[in-house]
Amino acid sequence: NLFLLSFSQFTSAFSFNFVMTFLPFYILRVSPYSPEGTLLWIGAIIGSTGFMTAITSTFWGSLTHYFSPKMLYLRGMVIHTLMFLLMGFTTNLYALLFLRMIQGLTGGISTIGLIIVSSSSPQERIPADLGIYQSSMTVGQLAGPPLGSYAAVALGFKWAFVVSSTILLASALFCYFYVMDVPKLPKGVRSFGWPRLDRRILIGWGLCFAAQ
Repeated sequence: NLFLLSFSQFTSAFSFNFVMTFLPFYILRVSPYSPEGTLLWIGAIIGSTGFMTAITSTFWGSLTHYFSPKMLYLRGMVIHTLMFLLMGFTTNLYALLFLRMIQGLTGGISTIGLIIVSSSSPQERIPADLGIYQSSMTVGQLAGPPLGSYAAVALGFKWAFVVSSTILLASALFCYFYVMDVPKLPKGVRSFGWPRLDRRILIGWGLCFAAQ
């Protein structure tokens, strides 16, 4: 589970940053607006995904009380796959914004990956395993941009979107066949709600926000 889910998070982060490199240029090409208006659209389309993910991440965690964590994770990956594929076949900025927002709604599946990894790992291995899981996401973020820019130049925007979608689909299929499911979280385990906002949490949140 650790290595398959880490690989799937690598491919997810890779695909997102693969597309993020050429997405502003794609918007610039299809936009009917002035450069100033197009720049506002670029900000809205790129920023909408992260905004929706920030709102819904804890919601995805709470769903593991009621549904199979593995199936929730897979459905989120399939939605990402479809959204990337559809992006390559739309030239409407409103549709593109909508697709990015849908992606943001399912962006919290990484939270479910954390739940599966921590539930699958021996107690003494949890910190190290979560570190590996997080590192795989960082490597994907680093590898995506140069290859995404090359794909857009070599294949064109549409096929670069298709490549990103295909990578995610392959990762989802690997997870479907090989990741072992874990039990749903007991109802008494708190996975949703506001934490106590002491000074350490606020400082940590502020640093993460600034870095992102």
